[in-house]
Amino acid sequence: AFIALAHEFRVAPAVMPRVGREALSQIMPEGAATYFEGCAAERGRVNRAIRDQAIEVAGTLNRIGVTPVAMKGGAHLLSRLYSDTSMRVMDDLDLLVPEERIHDCVAALESAGFAPSTDYEHPRAHHTPPLWRRDLPVPLELHHHVLAHPSRDFLDANELRASALEIEGEEARISVPSPTLAVIHNIAHAQLSDHGFVYGAVDLRALLDLVLLTQAHGDKIDWELVTGRFERRKRRMALRYHLLCAADLMRLGSPIALPRSRGAYMLYRRALAQASNPKAMSLSFRLLRPFVLLRRELSEQELRRRLGRNLADRSWWRRHLGAVRGR
Repeated sequence: AFIALAHEFRVAPAVMPRVGREALSQIMPEGAATYFEGCAAERGRVNRAIRDQAIEVAGTLNRIGVTPVAMKGGAHLLSRLYSDTSMRVMDDLDLLVPEERIHDCVAALESAGFAPSTDYEHPRAHHTPPLWRRDLPVPLELHHHVLAHPSRDFLDANELRASALEIEGEEARISVPSPTLAVIHNIAHAQLSDHGFVYGAVDLRALLDLVLLTQAHGDKIDWELVTGRFERRKRRMALRYHLLCAADLMRLGSPIALPRSRGAYMLYRRALAQASNPKAMSLSFRLLRPFVLLRRELSEQELRRRLGRNLADRSWWRRHLGAVRGR
């Protein structure tokens, strides 16, 4: 069960670095400890390759006058947030570039051998279709907005780029978000883009990143700016749910005093119940996802017209009804 949950919550490679071989061998069979040791070794190899990939891509973009900003796991690898490079599971590499240069960046990368994995792009997509190259470990997503629609104005791309910190000592120019905006992005991505508190999901990977950010940059994080952003944008439930998860599951001390929230507590208890019942989690996701997608599609006139066209398309109905049924 421990192995299954570690993989489901995408923290299996972090078990050995955080717990240690000796302590791990005392609480589980030797074979399990060896397994987690192997997970860490393999993920470390992949992450070192991802770090090299980020520097190579940055060099390509530098040649056309663009300094990319690495986000999320890529940023943490480059800034050496992790005591061990094996701790972070990564599915892709996210780089933020100026919106007005996005086509120039794609053309430069295509000249370097990258190719898009699909030609489909949502009208309000916040990044390009994933760009692949056969010899690299993960696909690359070039972002022109930080968060997915309709939350993309919550954290402005220009704001993040203007305060980004350039990594020193690398062969290419590449930056990472400031500690304060990295924390805002951590919470907003998990709860607003991925709708964690809506679905009753717990993102242990994001919570681990949050704990490490507070440990590494505690005095540099403007928590009043963080909480004020969520309060003013009427997203306080997302903030309180995320911090409650971090406090209870990761033992994160409260960085700032927040009023007790019965709503956040009830959402958290639901998430714990669903974590021990995968079928309930799957059912919750399938039932709520149509409403989440409908809210997005009704948010702008162009998307409403697009939805109207889709409603007349039988294949669209088959695809979405199949998703609700779990197919």
